[in-house]
Amino acid sequence: MLVPVGGMRKTEANLKCDPRVELLCGTRQVQGAYGPGKGCAILGRAEVQIDGPEIATVRAAFPWARAVLVVKVEKIESQL
Repeated sequence: MLVPVGGMRKTEANLKCDPRVELLCGTRQVQGAYGPGKGCAILGRAEVQIDGPEIATVRAAFPWARAVLVVKVEKIESQL
């Protein structure tokens, strides 16, 4: 998974010590178990890359990106 990076310098430093990440995503546009709203937790390992083919791909859509967060997804868990 590729995520454009503008700032995130502290996050970049933290990922060098421990690359484990958990990203939470959600929307009210999908029906959940108890009403409108569904989400997921994406678990994996990540690194910030400032050059390479991934940054070129991201900069094509997000020219302001100084880097790209590359997440290697290990597990996805449903929420709600």
